[in-house]
Amino acid sequence: MQDEYQPHYVVESYLVANDYLPQVRLTKTVPIHEDFNKNKMAVQDANVQIHLLNPDNSIAELYQFKHKNDGRYLPADTAVIKPGSWYKLYITTKSGDIIEAKTLIPGEFNIVNKDQTNVYSYRGNKQIEFTLTPSKYPNRQSYYFFTAKGQDTSKENLTPFYKELVQEKNVWINTYFLNSSDISNESKYNVDEQGNILLKIPWSIIAFYGQNTIAINAIDDNLYNYIRSQDGFTKGTTWANGKVQNTRYNIKGGIGIFGSMASTMQQITIMEN
Repeated sequence: MQDEYQPHYVVESYLVANDYLPQVRLTKTVPIHEDFNKNKMAVQDANVQIHLLNPDNSIAELYQFKHKNDGRYLPADTAVIKPGSWYKLYITTKSGDIIEAKTLIPGEFNIVNKDQTNVYSYRGNKQIEFTLTPSKYPNRQSYYFFTAKGQDTSKENLTPFYKELVQEKNVWINTYFLNSSDISNESKYNVDEQGNILLKIPWSIIAFYGQNTIAINAIDDNLYNYIRSQDGFTKGTTWANGKVQNTRYNIKGGIGIFGSMASTMQQITIMEN
Protein backbone atom coordinates (compact mmCIF):
# COMPACT_ATOMS: atom_id res chain seq x y z
CA MET A 1 0.00 0.00 0.00
CA GLN A 2 1.18 3.52 -0.78
CA ASP A 3 0.77 4.77 2.81
CA GLU A 4 3.39 2.18 3.81
CA TYR A 5 5.96 3.75 1.51
CA GLN A 6 9.37 4.30 3.09
CA PRO A 7 11.97 6.43 1.28
CA HIS A 8 15.50 5.15 0.75
CA TYR A 9 18.75 7.00 0.45
CA VAL A 10 20.47 6.13 -2.83
CA VAL A 11 24.27 6.18 -3.18
CA GLU A 12 26.25 5.89 -6.41
CA SER A 13 30.03 6.11 -6.61
CA TYR A 14 32.74 4.15 -8.43
CA LEU A 15 36.40 4.20 -7.41
CA VAL A 16 38.98 3.35 -10.08
CA ALA A 17 42.50 2.23 -9.18
CA ASN A 18 45.16 4.89 -9.97
CA ASP A 19 42.47 7.43 -10.87
CA TYR A 20 41.37 10.47 -8.86
CA LEU A 21 38.64 10.44 -6.24
CA PRO A 22 35.25 10.27 -7.99
CA GLN A 23 32.04 12.12 -7.31
CA VAL A 24 29.50 10.70 -4.87
CA ARG A 25 25.85 10.93 -5.87
CA LEU A 26 23.36 11.04 -2.99
CA THR A 27 19.65 11.07 -3.69
CA LYS A 28 16.50 9.56 -2.25
CA THR A 29 13.57 7.65 -3.68
CA VAL A 30 10.13 9.28 -3.88
CA PRO A 31 6.66 7.72 -3.99
CA ILE A 32 5.74 6.12 -7.30
CA HIS A 33 2.76 8.45 -7.86
CA GLU A 34 4.96 11.58 -7.79
CA ASP A 35 6.48 13.05 -10.94
CA PHE A 36 10.22 12.76 -11.48
CA ASN A 37 11.91 15.76 -9.86
CA LYS A 38 15.70 15.62 -9.57
CA ASN A 39 15.78 18.55 -7.17
CA LYS A 40 13.37 16.83 -4.80
CA MET A 41 15.33 13.59 -5.06
CA ALA A 42 18.71 15.23 -4.39
CA VAL A 43 20.11 15.22 -0.85
CA GLN A 44 21.93 18.53 -0.63
CA ASP A 45 22.85 19.00 3.01
CA ALA A 46 24.79 15.85 3.95
CA ASN A 47 28.30 15.52 5.34
CA VAL A 48 30.03 13.20 2.82
CA GLN A 49 33.45 11.66 3.42
CA ILE A 50 35.58 8.89 1.95
CA HIS A 51 38.25 7.31 4.18
CA LEU A 52 41.38 5.48 3.11
CA LEU A 53 41.76 2.78 5.74
CA ASN A 54 44.78 1.26 7.43
CA PRO A 55 45.01 -2.56 7.74
CA ASP A 56 43.48 -2.28 11.24
CA ASN A 57 40.49 -0.31 9.82
CA SER A 58 41.64 2.98 11.35
CA ILE A 59 41.56 6.05 9.13
CA ALA A 60 44.78 6.70 7.19
CA GLU A 61 43.40 9.61 5.14
CA LEU A 62 40.08 11.46 5.32
CA TYR A 63 38.68 13.11 2.19
CA GLN A 64 35.88 15.64 2.54
CA PHE A 65 33.28 16.21 -0.21
CA LYS A 66 31.25 19.31 -1.05
CA HIS A 67 27.80 19.45 -2.63
CA LYS A 68 27.80 20.74 -6.21
CA ASN A 69 24.22 20.27 -7.49
CA ASP A 70 21.55 17.60 -7.98
CA GLY A 71 22.90 15.56 -5.08
CA ARG A 72 26.40 15.35 -6.60
CA TYR A 73 29.24 15.71 -4.10
CA LEU A 74 32.75 16.44 -5.37
CA PRO A 75 36.02 15.94 -3.45
CA ALA A 76 37.42 19.07 -1.84
CA ASP A 77 40.96 17.90 -2.65
CA THR A 78 42.49 15.58 -5.24
CA ALA A 79 43.83 12.18 -4.27
CA VAL A 80 44.70 9.07 -6.27
CA ILE A 81 42.93 5.78 -5.50
CA LYS A 82 45.42 3.16 -4.32
CA PRO A 83 44.99 -0.38 -5.74
CA GLY A 84 44.76 -3.12 -3.12
CA SER A 85 43.51 -0.71 -0.43
CA TRP A 86 40.27 -0.47 1.54
CA TYR A 87 38.11 2.65 1.27
CA LYS A 88 35.07 3.55 3.33
CA LEU A 89 32.20 5.86 2.47
CA TYR A 90 30.78 7.68 5.50
CA ILE A 91 27.78 9.98 5.20
CA THR A 92 25.76 11.74 7.88
CA THR A 93 22.58 13.58 6.93
CA LYS A 94 21.10 16.70 8.47
CA SER A 95 18.44 14.53 10.12
CA GLY A 96 21.11 12.35 11.77
CA ASP A 97 20.94 9.32 9.47
CA ILE A 98 24.21 7.47 8.83
CA ILE A 99 25.11 5.79 5.53
CA GLU A 100 28.20 3.58 5.28
CA ALA A 101 29.90 1.31 2.76
CA LYS A 102 33.34 -0.20 2.12
CA THR A 103 35.21 -1.37 -0.95
CA LEU A 104 38.50 -3.15 -1.57
CA ILE A 105 40.17 -1.78 -4.71
CA PRO A 106 41.24 -4.55 -7.14
CA GLY A 107 44.92 -4.87 -7.99
CA GLU A 108 46.21 -2.99 -11.02
CA PHE A 109 47.10 -4.83 -14.23
CA ASN A 110 48.51 -4.05 -17.66
CA ILE A 111 48.22 -5.16 -21.28
CA VAL A 112 51.43 -6.97 -22.20
CA ASN A 113 50.85 -7.01 -25.96
CA LYS A 114 49.77 -3.35 -26.18
CA ASP A 115 52.03 -2.68 -29.20
CA GLN A 116 50.63 -5.46 -31.37
CA THR A 117 48.75 -4.59 -34.58
CA ASN A 118 45.19 -4.12 -33.38
CA VAL A 119 43.30 -4.29 -36.67
CA TYR A 120 40.58 -6.93 -36.95
CA SER A 121 38.06 -8.03 -39.55
CA TYR A 122 34.60 -8.07 -38.00
CA ARG A 123 33.87 -11.63 -36.81
CA GLY A 124 36.91 -12.81 -38.76
CA ASN A 125 39.28 -15.66 -37.92
CA LYS A 126 41.48 -13.36 -35.83
CA GLN A 127 39.93 -13.04 -32.38
CA ILE A 128 40.21 -9.80 -30.38
CA GLU A 129 42.59 -10.96 -27.68
CA PHE A 130 44.78 -9.23 -25.12
CA THR A 131 47.52 -10.64 -22.92
CA LEU A 132 47.31 -9.20 -19.41
CA THR A 133 49.24 -9.30 -16.20
CA PRO A 134 46.57 -10.58 -13.77
CA SER A 135 44.69 -8.32 -11.37
CA LYS A 136 44.89 -9.65 -7.81
CA TYR A 137 41.99 -9.85 -5.39
CA PRO A 138 42.26 -11.55 -1.97
CA ASN A 139 40.80 -15.04 -1.52
CA ARG A 140 39.21 -15.35 -4.95
CA GLN A 141 39.86 -15.33 -8.67
CA SER A 142 39.52 -12.02 -10.48
CA TYR A 143 36.35 -11.05 -12.34
CA TYR A 144 36.38 -8.94 -15.50
CA PHE A 145 33.95 -7.26 -17.82
CA PHE A 146 34.65 -5.40 -21.06
CA THR A 147 33.22 -2.29 -22.68
CA ALA A 148 33.50 -1.05 -26.26
CA LYS A 149 33.04 2.58 -27.29
CA GLY A 150 32.94 3.37 -31.02
CA GLN A 151 34.49 6.57 -32.36
CA ASP A 152 32.27 6.95 -35.45
CA THR A 153 28.77 6.33 -34.12
CA SER A 154 26.80 7.01 -37.30
CA LYS A 155 24.05 4.68 -38.53
CA GLU A 156 26.10 3.92 -41.65
CA ASN A 157 28.92 2.61 -39.48
CA LEU A 158 26.87 0.10 -37.46
CA THR A 159 27.85 -3.57 -37.55
CA PRO A 160 25.12 -5.88 -38.99
CA PHE A 161 23.44 -7.02 -35.77
CA TYR A 162 23.14 -3.50 -34.38
CA LYS A 163 22.13 -2.04 -37.74
CA GLU A 164 19.13 -4.36 -37.75
CA LEU A 165 18.17 -3.29 -34.24
CA VAL A 166 18.37 0.40 -35.12
CA GLN A 167 16.87 0.37 -38.61
CA GLU A 168 14.30 -2.41 -38.38
CA LYS A 169 13.40 -2.49 -34.69
CA ASN A 170 13.68 1.27 -34.08
CA VAL A 171 16.02 1.05 -31.11
CA TRP A 172 17.77 4.36 -30.35
CA ILE A 173 21.29 4.29 -31.73
CA ASN A 174 22.73 5.98 -28.63
CA THR A 175 21.79 2.83 -26.69
CA TYR A 176 24.87 1.23 -28.28
CA PHE A 177 27.42 4.03 -27.96
CA LEU A 178 28.86 2.12 -24.99
CA ASN A 179 28.39 -1.65 -24.85
CA SER A 180 29.34 -3.90 -21.95
CA SER A 181 29.88 -7.65 -21.79
CA ASP A 182 28.79 -10.09 -19.14
CA ILE A 183 31.19 -10.81 -16.29
CA SER A 184 34.00 -13.25 -17.08
CA ASN A 185 35.79 -15.40 -14.53
CA GLU A 186 39.58 -15.48 -14.64
CA SER A 187 39.56 -19.29 -14.61
CA LYS A 188 37.93 -19.53 -18.05
CA TYR A 189 40.99 -18.08 -19.81
CA ASN A 190 44.34 -19.59 -20.75
CA VAL A 191 47.49 -18.61 -18.87
CA ASP A 192 50.92 -18.40 -20.51
CA GLU A 193 54.28 -19.49 -19.05
CA GLN A 194 54.80 -16.06 -17.46
CA GLY A 195 51.46 -16.25 -15.65
CA ASN A 196 49.77 -13.74 -17.94
CA ILE A 197 46.09 -14.15 -18.84
CA LEU A 198 44.89 -14.38 -22.44
CA LEU A 199 41.57 -12.53 -22.51
CA LYS A 200 39.23 -12.86 -25.50
CA ILE A 201 36.92 -9.91 -26.19
CA PRO A 202 33.45 -10.97 -27.41
CA TRP A 203 32.31 -9.68 -30.80
CA SER A 204 28.88 -9.05 -29.31
CA ILE A 205 30.01 -5.74 -27.76
CA ILE A 206 31.27 -4.29 -31.08
CA ALA A 207 28.51 -2.05 -32.45
CA PHE A 208 30.53 0.13 -34.85
CA TYR A 209 33.17 -0.36 -37.50
CA GLY A 210 36.34 1.72 -37.36
CA GLN A 211 38.16 2.76 -34.22
CA ASN A 212 36.88 1.45 -30.91
CA THR A 213 38.14 1.96 -27.39
CA ILE A 214 38.11 -1.32 -25.47
CA ALA A 215 38.13 -1.06 -21.68
CA ILE A 216 39.01 -4.10 -19.58
CA ASN A 217 37.75 -3.82 -16.01
CA ALA A 218 38.59 -5.95 -12.98
CA ILE A 219 35.87 -5.47 -10.36
CA ASP A 220 35.45 -5.68 -6.61
CA ASP A 221 32.90 -7.83 -4.77
CA ASN A 222 30.39 -4.97 -4.57
CA LEU A 223 30.26 -4.42 -8.32
CA TYR A 224 30.29 -8.17 -8.97
CA ASN A 225 27.21 -8.73 -6.80
CA TYR A 226 25.49 -5.59 -8.05
CA ILE A 227 25.93 -6.33 -11.76
CA ARG A 228 24.92 -9.98 -11.46
CA SER A 229 21.73 -9.14 -9.55
CA GLN A 230 20.33 -6.61 -12.01
CA ASP A 231 19.46 -6.64 -15.69
CA GLY A 232 22.43 -4.69 -17.02
CA PHE A 233 25.23 -2.43 -15.90
CA THR A 234 24.81 0.21 -18.62
CA LYS A 235 21.01 0.36 -18.75
CA GLY A 236 20.69 2.84 -15.92
CA THR A 237 18.89 2.51 -12.61
CA THR A 238 15.22 2.49 -11.68
CA TRP A 239 15.57 4.03 -8.25
CA ALA A 240 13.48 7.05 -9.20
CA ASN A 241 9.83 7.12 -8.13
CA GLY A 242 10.34 4.65 -5.32
CA LYS A 243 11.02 1.54 -7.38
CA VAL A 244 13.72 -0.55 -5.70
CA GLN A 245 15.00 -3.54 -7.66
CA ASN A 246 15.79 -6.93 -6.19
CA THR A 247 19.45 -5.99 -6.29
CA ARG A 248 22.28 -6.84 -3.91
CA TYR A 249 23.52 -3.64 -2.30
CA ASN A 250 26.56 -3.03 -0.11
CA ILE A 251 25.18 0.13 1.50
CA LYS A 252 24.37 0.26 5.22
CA GLY A 253 21.57 2.78 5.75
CA GLY A 254 20.64 3.02 2.08
CA ILE A 255 20.71 1.38 -1.33
CA GLY A 256 22.84 1.81 -4.44
CA ILE A 257 26.47 1.06 -5.13
CA PHE A 258 29.81 2.04 -3.67
CA GLY A 259 32.13 -0.10 -5.74
CA SER A 260 35.54 -0.14 -7.33
CA MET A 261 37.51 -1.47 -10.26
CA ALA A 262 40.91 -1.47 -11.89
CA SER A 263 40.87 -0.67 -15.61
CA THR A 264 43.03 -0.46 -18.68
CA MET A 265 42.15 0.59 -22.24
CA GLN A 266 43.29 -0.17 -25.77
CA GLN A 267 42.41 1.28 -29.16
CA ILE A 268 41.51 -1.19 -31.89
CA THR A 269 40.22 -0.90 -35.46
CA ILE A 270 37.36 -3.03 -36.78
CA MET A 271 37.16 -3.54 -40.55
CA GLU A 272 34.24 -4.91 -42.55
CA ASN A 273 34.78 -8.59 -43.31
